[in-house]
Amino acid sequence: MPIASRRALLALVPVIILAACAPKAGGPYDIFFKDESAELTPDARALVAKAASEAKSWNAKSINVDGFAGKAGPRDTHEALSVKRADTVAGALVADGVPPTLIHRVEGHGDAGALPDVTVGERRVEIRIVY
Repeated sequence: MPIASRRALLALVPVIILAACAPKAGGPYDIFFKDESAELTPDARALVAKAASEAKSWNAKSINVDGFAGKAGPRDTHEALSVKRADTVAGALVADGVPPTLIHRVEGHGDAGALPDVTVGERRVEIRIVY
């Protein structure tokens, strides 16, 4: 290997070490719900299982679960629904073997996380995994 190539590789070593030590985040996994529902669909259930498997396989440090609801209707109703959705997903993660102590945040945000021009995006829970 030429000396210039060796030097280039050696120059990358600190970058690789820093990247390996930096906190990593998995996901987000976006779990979608039917209108006015906090029940997991079969596809949503499969995605939660995938997130749980990743968290266990890669020794996650923490998991955050954030629920969202739509803008139509009374704000307090959607706040409560977003919390219920987040609780449902957190419960499913635990049922899939994720230790409850690993789940650091379970919050509902009502319509605060509504995605522009995407109605179904309002009805979701985001799972973020930190390594």
